[in-house]
Amino acid sequence: MAMELDDIKELVEAFLAETDEVILSLESHFIELEQRSETESVSFGSIQPILRPLHTFKGNAGMLGMQNVAALVHALEEIIKRDVRADRELMRTLFLMLDDLKIGLNAIRNGAEDAIELQDWVAFLAGIVDMAPAMQGAKPKEKVKPDKGKSTLPAFGFADDLIAQEKSVESEVVLPTPSEDSVQLLDPTLRITTDKLDQLQREVGELILAFNATRDYLTGQASAARDKSATRELNDRVDRLANRVRRVQAQTTKIRLLGLSAILRRVPRIVRDAAARTGKKVQVVIDGEATEADKTVVDELSEVIVHLVRNAVDHGIEPADVRKQRGKSDTGLVIVRAAGKGDHIQIEVEDDGYGVDVEKVRLKATERGVVSADEARLADRETVLRWIFISGFSTRDATTELSGRGVGLDIVDRTVRSLGGTVRLESALGEGSKFVLSVPISTAVAELLHVAVAGNTLSVPMRRIVETQRYATANVSTPGGTPRYRWRGELIPMLELDSFLNGEPEEKNYVMVLEQSGGALCVPVARFQGKSQAVLHPLGDTLLQNGPFSGATVLGSGYVSLIIDPDRLYKYVSAAIGLG
Repeated sequence: MAMELDDIKELVEAFLAETDEVILSLESHFIELEQRSETESVSFGSIQPILRPLHTFKGNAGMLGMQNVAALVHALEEIIKRDVRADRELMRTLFLMLDDLKIGLNAIRNGAEDAIELQDWVAFLAGIVDMAPAMQGAKPKEKVKPDKGKSTLPAFGFADDLIAQEKSVESEVVLPTPSEDSVQLLDPTLRITTDKLDQLQREVGELILAFNATRDYLTGQASAARDKSATRELNDRVDRLANRVRRVQAQTTKIRLLGLSAILRRVPRIVRDAAARTGKKVQVVIDGEATEADKTVVDELSEVIVHLVRNAVDHGIEPADVRKQRGKSDTGLVIVRAAGKGDHIQIEVEDDGYGVDVEKVRLKATERGVVSADEARLADRETVLRWIFISGFSTRDATTELSGRGVGLDIVDRTVRSLGGTVRLESALGEGSKFVLSVPISTAVAELLHVAVAGNTLSVPMRRIVETQRYATANVSTPGGTPRYRWRGELIPMLELDSFLNGEPEEKNYVMVLEQSGGALCVPVARFQGKSQAVLHPLGDTLLQNGPFSGATVLGSGYVSLIIDPDRLYKYVSAAIGLG
């Protein structure tokens, strides 16, 4: 019986997911060979372990009728088997071949049956294979070119806009990511479309809303009946059900998790291409590929990390001659780290370049009307570094090819904050810069504490609460005219929300000590109104987006509660009252 179209489509999707991993492995091996070719004679025989996944890649492509893809992979196999010498010129050419292979596979992903544009590459690689004995006998560093009568270098349709095409390919997320030695078309992993996962998450969100509403209703009924025994029994049953709902939500989140390897394994190629275009020498270090986050978070972070890495090479790392003049190694260093921090992940993109000249930023900010001269002069270092993220701001007088296209740092900041995260820049002049991103593992559901302030119900993520305690007037002081609260022997900023909200001020009975990027802060509240697991919704209103809130949630009562973001709150209130 002939295979149904849906069956074929499913096989193609499985094939493409696994070939992404093979191509990443190829790129990694090619980058290593290219780097080694700078100082020694190397050959493709040293990457023999890639032959097994390549052979599976070729067989699966042939089975699915992708003859051009299969022929190209076969030619690559032969180059490795013949132990062809890997000189730098050939390596540069093969990177271009990989880019066309990516484009061809992307076309297949969008409905094409095969990658027609690979035919010229097949002929070119076949010529390399035919010349293998001559290339093997060549002296180290001798440039041996293929006979142009036998094969010619293809016309590279992507050469004018390589970055844009990398963006289209690199935003792909691999699920799952099989090891190099176990790439198969059909493995034990159950494949499920992201649409189905999204639908499951939405249903779990509705389940949580329904549970919250039912719990509030039953609790209210039991309280009205004034039957203590019945209330205790109800609370016990509700708590057990709440635990079950939490487990369902946790498992739903878990099955949506992807390793950041989907992004991080592409970083070496991005650095390699950016360094080649700028004429710089750059080494890259990656740490934390096993760190996991929800697919939605990984998708959003992909472009952010790509831009920050390119920014590090373009703006951060100095040219080799300049680095030598400054007493540095002529090879720059870019480090990308990722790690889990509770229900958050932290990503750092660091370079050992020149760093950010804070005084130059002050000057540019004034020249471009970002702030007044007085504001620029009085702003502290942290504030000045935040101006780097303002839309259109740059310390350069001319836009470069790399960083002049694609997203800017303002979009980086906006994207991270839309995920409920934060981004900050640390920099030391002459030593380098580091961008630190902190984002939730999942943006769909969070544990919230609900509080009453000036007749309003607001919500705070439990993960941002350091401590809650009774409000004590004796702990309040106003050094320099700004309110502070004594906590653990330290005076921390106290932000009173009454004057910023509609409603009548209420007596302050409790304080929340919240964590923000610059340290702890204190927020007085009238009452705690309980906590719950809640579905988070982004803010569509532009005015609210610029305020102290990161999103909103619907409570069991049907009331919409805004969610406080401690970082935004501090920034918002500081601007309003001039908090130091």
